[in-house]
Amino acid sequence: MNTSLSYTIVIKEAPWQGQQSLQALKFCQALLEKGHHLARVFFYQDGVLNASALQWRPADENSIESQWREFALKHQLELALCITGSLRRGITDAKEAQRNALPSSNVQLPWALTGLGQLIEASVESDRTVSFG
Repeated sequence: MNTSLSYTIVIKEAPWQGQQSLQALKFCQALLEKGHHLARVFFYQDGVLNASALQWRPADENSIESQWREFALKHQLELALCITGSLRRGITDAKEAQRNALPSSNVQLPWALTGLGQLIEASVESDRTVSFG
């Protein structure tokens, strides 16, 4: 019997703090391959730093931001960022940059700044919530 479950994934670690973001990405890929549903992928606390399009990596390292972006675009997913945690860490989209009189933005689609209510709602509606970091 194959039962499909709905998952909310929470990432709380910056890309340079360890392998949790990459492990979360691999976990998400495996879930979809097994026929499960991703209700929400939510980046919280230092995890929001995964979204910066301005992170530089040496040629022999993969960009976790681009890996997450490609994954989300392929599967038509939104990558949710805690708006408060993002703004405190200098992570912003064009709308919030303008609203808060910041000189520029460093987040692009499919990343989206959202409130904690999005995480709570997804966690309540999901069968499982899994946290990395």
